[in-house]
Amino acid sequence: MNELVRVENLVWQVQGRNIVDVERFSIDAGENVAIIGENGSGKSSFVKLIALLQQPSSGNIYYRGNLCGMKSLDIRREISTVFQEPLLLKGTVYDNVALGLKIRKVPKPLIREKVDRWLETFNISHLKKQNVRGLSGGESQRVSLARAMVTEPRLLILDEPFSSLDAPARAGIVQDFCEVLRKSSLATIFITHNVTEIPLMSDRVCVFDGGKIIEEGPPARILNYPGREVTAGLVGIENIFRGKIVEKGKEALYVECEGTGRLRTGNHYDFPRGTGVKILIRPDMVEVGHSREYNSYKYRIKKIYPLHGHYKLYGGIPFDLIVLVGKDAFVKNELATGKEIDIFIPEEGIHLIKDCH
Repeated sequence: MNELVRVENLVWQVQGRNIVDVERFSIDAGENVAIIGENGSGKSSFVKLIALLQQPSSGNIYYRGNLCGMKSLDIRREISTVFQEPLLLKGTVYDNVALGLKIRKVPKPLIREKVDRWLETFNISHLKKQNVRGLSGGESQRVSLARAMVTEPRLLILDEPFSSLDAPARAGIVQDFCEVLRKSSLATIFITHNVTEIPLMSDRVCVFDGGKIIEEGPPARILNYPGREVTAGLVGIENIFRGKIVEKGKEALYVECEGTGRLRTGNHYDFPRGTGVKILIRPDMVEVGHSREYNSYKYRIKKIYPLHGHYKLYGGIPFDLIVLVGKDAFVKNELATGKEIDIFIPEEGIHLIKDCH
């Protein structure tokens, strides 16, 4: 693939503090990169630098091999940005979507053709003549996406554009946008807190912490087998325990979890016996109503929290464990606060990282 953007030693300081400190980052034409991180980790500041909306304190940004900056207007016109708030101007939907083309002095017949095509793509053709002040949140964000895409950018930056939408509106707009990505060679940088969107919209994930990229890789690895504890929390692995490797067999590895008993997982770690580790247990991988000869416990439910078609269980086994179950499992096992159930933690639901403390 062809490299579209590359940054080297990119630093942005505010009052003597490094908000962004990225040694190297690149994105190829047609590649989709998701960025995750806690609030204040530097994600939004980083993409503002990439979008040439903010001047870095030091470092270089290359676009298609050419050094660029905020004054590189020809390059800025090849980059579109969609923020969490739609930031629409007064007027009709048509006027907002056509704005970038009018600034570029595109002929009126071609403006109409392009605007109509993108209004149809995002299913808002019927809103063409409507004033933007009367739009719903989902409709407003569809207008923002159409406005960003109508100029045919090479790079699209999305800074949590769907976070303020309700679940049905969000699902619909994500589905339509994924279809756009599938049909185009557009490169995207996508900031999100919703990890369920990452496999749909990205080829690679970068994890930010303290203004730095601390980890990156394919979505499957980052989501299922993170290499850092902070990443585990970001992707929804809430069960994190200290432990120690106590036995290594040919096919299995055994860890003692905070003195409460042994857990068995696969022996694919290069950790010697006695190594201190962090044990990550995915809540969605824990099986309820089942028991085996290993990794099985009696689990008493202390609290139940409904969560987008699933149920989050809080309980003890004897150590506290969060379990995420679907509606079918919840109903089948007649789960309720105070009930004691059998649970099984499969080996593939357990991931180990070295404990550096």
